[in-house]
Amino acid sequence: MSFYESVFILRQDLTTDNAKALCKKFSKILEDDEGKVAKTEYWGLRNLTFKINKNKKGHYFLINSKSSGPAILKMEKLLNIDENILRYLTIKISKIEEEASIMMKEDKRSDRETRDRRDRRNKTTAAKTEEKEAPDKKEEKKETIKDREKKDIKAD
Repeated sequence: MSFYESVFILRQDLTTDNAKALCKKFSKILEDDEGKVAKTEYWGLRNLTFKINKNKKGHYFLINSKSSGPAILKMEKLLNIDENILRYLTIKISKIEEEASIMMKEDKRSDRETRDRRDRRNKTTAAKTEEKEAPDKKEEKKETIKDREKKDIKAD
């Protein structure tokens, strides 16, 4: 038996409960063929980079398992048949990591960090707009100096 990592994307119009039920269904297929599911993760409803079958979003799942090749083939065949699955990818890995995946660690960012990043972004945007406005003010000053010179010449 080898270690495998499967990631699949489900349609956006499924509820979270339905999506998790489908994940359990595929996990059970592996367990029925004497495999062992070490870890399942729900990464949430995320935006897709491009539309897949008219879907802009999808429910992302990860399954880490220790199972046989035929069990993986059986699961992939059912993944391919199921119309709720947009994409899937299964790879063979050397070992299963017990800690949370990078995607799960990314979701655990605190709201404070997100707010700080947003505030920094807003400050840089405001600074850029001030820089854009500043040349206009300089031009206005130059025009007023030119106008004064013209007035001085007319006055003479």
